[in-house]
Amino acid sequence: MTKRLFLIGIYYLFAFLVIPNILFSQNKVYSIADLVSVKDTNSLVYVAEAKRGGLFYYRGLAEFEDGGTVFKSKFEGYWIRVDRESNEASPLWWGAMGDGINDDIQAIENATDYCLRNNKVLKFSSGIFRISRQWIIGGKPVHERDIFSRQLATAPSWNIRQYEKSRFSNPIKIVGSSQTFIYGDFDNSTIEAILYFGVISNGNSNRPNPQFYTSEISDIGFYGRGSFNKGKFNQTALSSISNQQIGLLVYRSQSIRISGCKFYGLKFGIVAQDVYFSEISNTTFSTCLFGFQGIGFNANKLDNVLADNCKVGIKILGSVVVCRLLNFEFCETGIEFSGEGLVINGMYCENDNLKKPNKFQIIFNNASGVQVNSANLTSGNRDIIFLDEKTKDVTITSSALYGPIKTSHPDNILTIKSTKGNYRKSGPGKTGGFSN
Repeated sequence: MTKRLFLIGIYYLFAFLVIPNILFSQNKVYSIADLVSVKDTNSLVYVAEAKRGGLFYYRGLAEFEDGGTVFKSKFEGYWIRVDRESNEASPLWWGAMGDGINDDIQAIENATDYCLRNNKVLKFSSGIFRISRQWIIGGKPVHERDIFSRQLATAPSWNIRQYEKSRFSNPIKIVGSSQTFIYGDFDNSTIEAILYFGVISNGNSNRPNPQFYTSEISDIGFYGRGSFNKGKFNQTALSSISNQQIGLLVYRSQSIRISGCKFYGLKFGIVAQDVYFSEISNTTFSTCLFGFQGIGFNANKLDNVLADNCKVGIKILGSVVVCRLLNFEFCETGIEFSGEGLVINGMYCENDNLKKPNKFQIIFNNASGVQVNSANLTSGNRDIIFLDEKTKDVTITSSALYGPIKTSHPDNILTIKSTKGNYRKSGPGKTGGFSN
């Protein structure tokens, strides 16, 4: 048995090391331009181009030339990328450089369209992918003014049916690495990327039951204009929050997962409008005006989210939101919530030495059904919790509170149980229970 395993090992070693060397030495070119000029169609051809290269085979039947996986020969037939058979596709195949200098938006768009058409995973390598316009992942270009007009409601100028007609019907999974950065180097008053997977009605009023798909973005960094200079990180340019970009807009969507992403140097890291049954986890918002903003954000989950040096870490207008392990460092306000049904299990907010205006660490506006468990709020002389006049009931348990708590109306009901610290309440609100 041992000898047999040894022989098998020798065979595979020969197959992986020797055969490719023989093959590539006879069928090797150095660019895609060279590939399409190859006349020998009986063998595989290896393209040794640094980022775009790979192994190709010839096919005489008609194919759709997409500029990344299929290239038309100058003679007849097509050269097919062997990796087309895998479940992943890279924007490098379409010419993206990921060097922070070249404009990669066209390559990224082409790769995105390919993945949507063929149900593939869009796989980014490490690198700084500079884009000069919005990256549209389904839908059409959107301007910030259309999102926030009419008191954060959908703008009347949006033709929703046209959006639905224009979007792809497949979900998409986008995966990067810890060193994958999307760098929006363009007009700083718009959106870097839009993930639009709304109701699949295609404008047909005879289909009243909406259908949804699941999509995922993981391990991607969205960085605002000025974050990089000639491919090098430029922290000095973002010492203050001045960028007006939105990193990622998730619009009219359900079952979206965003994990392991970072948003840096933006006006808004993520804006999620009309989003349901979705999750944001292991994600960081840094040096943003607003880290995350949810509008019509219902039945969703935030898990292990960090916001640092933001004016507001998380702002939500919605209902039935569950949060776990929220960490706010040097933010004027950690979380602001308006709606019904918020549960926070584990939250840390440390702003003791922050020289900022006296903003509350937690703000409840017209909120009800709020449950906060295991929170640690340290603010020095700053107020830590504020209940506006329309907020009904807030319960805090098993926490450590160090700072003032302010109520605004006699109908405010604040219940604090099994909690330590030098917290103190002011204002006319009722105390449903104060026990340590």
